[in-house]
This record gives sequence, C-alpha cells and structure tokens, in this order.
Amino acid sequence: MADEVSGLLTLAFSMLTVDASGLRGQFDSRVPVCGNEDNMLKVVKETMAAEGLTLHNDSMLPPHMVDEDSLLVKTLLRVYEDYTGKEGKCLSIGGGTYVHNLKNGVAFGASMPETDNRMHGADEFAIVEELVTSAKMFAQVIVDLCGE
Repeated sequence: MADEVSGLLTLAFSMLTVDASGLRGQFDSRVPVCGNEDNMLKVVKETMAAEGLTLHNDSMLPPHMVDEDSLLVKTLLRVYEDYTGKEGKCLSIGGGTYVHNLKNGVAFGASMPETDNRMHGADEFAIVEELVTSAKMFAQVIVDLCGE
C-alpha cells in the first residue's frame, strides 16, 4: 500500500515473546493516508487468520495529514526558510506524535534535517544552537499566526 503524499506502508515487527503458552508478537505500522480499517486492518486480520494467527486489534488510529496549502503549514515553511535559509518542504513521517490528537497538528522542530541526532535511540542528543533556532521559529510562528 502506498500513496503519493505519504509513501509506502511500513511495518516493523518489534517484539516477540515465546513461552510455554505460545508466542505473542507486536508490530508497529506507518499507514499511508489512503489506509483505513477496511483496506488495512481488516485485510491484515483476515490474512493472519488464514495462517492460524490472531490479531487482537479491533481498531486503528487513522492516518493523519494536514494540507500543505493550509495557513499553518505555509506559515511554518516560510518561517523555517526565513530562519534557516534552506528550502522548507513537507515530510511524511511515521512517528506517533502528539499531532494525531490535534485536527490541524503538525510536527515541527526541534532538530535540523541534516543532523542525525539518533532520535529515540542510544545516545540521542540535541544541538543547543538548533534548539535556540527552533525556539525562535516557534515564537515567530506564534506571532505570525496569533499576532496583529
């Protein structure tokens, strides 16, 4: 499954427990915007059942996307370009961030794309100058969206 906006479906089998009662596994998926319970969850459940496996999920978080032509996204991109001198572009990421709970929420900052900060991994770090630039961008976006 894939779409132009969010790219390919990804699936990470991230946990396997084997004991005397059997085996249990967990996986994490990044579902393209075109994915839903009918064409994703139902298909996975049926495919697993045909192999004698049971998926215990009865629901899924719907994919989240904010239109790149929205005032919020246009403002974020403009401010990013103003403060970094680099071209801003929308990215499709798979993280289960706070934005899923906000109708128009998008992830923005606080590290720069060229920095491999080992996000969520061993020895994760932040660069102070990038945090300062991000703070300035956050403040500018708030002023631009909420100011006079």
